[in-house]
Amino acid sequence: VVCTLVAAFLHFFFLSSFCWVLTEAWQSYMAVTGRLRNRIIRKRFLCLGW
Repeated sequence: VVCTLVAAFLHFFFLSSFCWVLTEAWQSYMAVTGRLRNRIIRKRFLCLGW
């Protein structure tokens, strides 16, 4: 039971870290290309990260 719980938490945090890195990379790309203008995009990034 404990092993399954630890595995589930590790899986969640690994995926969460990957999503945050993806979000940061996408935001950097949008800032460099000049397409980052909308606040709704930031809300979507937060939803994706978590």
